[in-house]
Amino acid sequence: MRGLKHPSFVLFNIAGDGTVQFLDNGSNLRPDAPFSMRVEVAPPFGADHAVIINAARPLRDWVGLLSRLDKQRNCRAVSEALEREVAGPDVLFGMQGIFTVES
Repeated sequence: MRGLKHPSFVLFNIAGDGTVQFLDNGSNLRPDAPFSMRVEVAPPFGADHAVIINAARPLRDWVGLLSRLDKQRNCRAVSEALEREVAGPDVLFGMQGIFTVES
């Protein structure tokens, strides 16, 4: 990822079966360098959605929510939180579809 506008971010995945997977809380973010991470592909396979929230303010509430939901099939809670909290010019939101298969 390049071009993060704000200093705080969280990265998570929503698997095809609705399982939430918390991937990173921005602890490795350096504003002057691109962010990258290695991800292991594991079941459930299919259509995943990697989601990033990049904000000017700390995202402690998101880290807490994603920590509680990690490895649970509860994408509805994430969707509801996105509707409530991701708005305004100080928050950026992005999503990338990822399609996985067993190798």
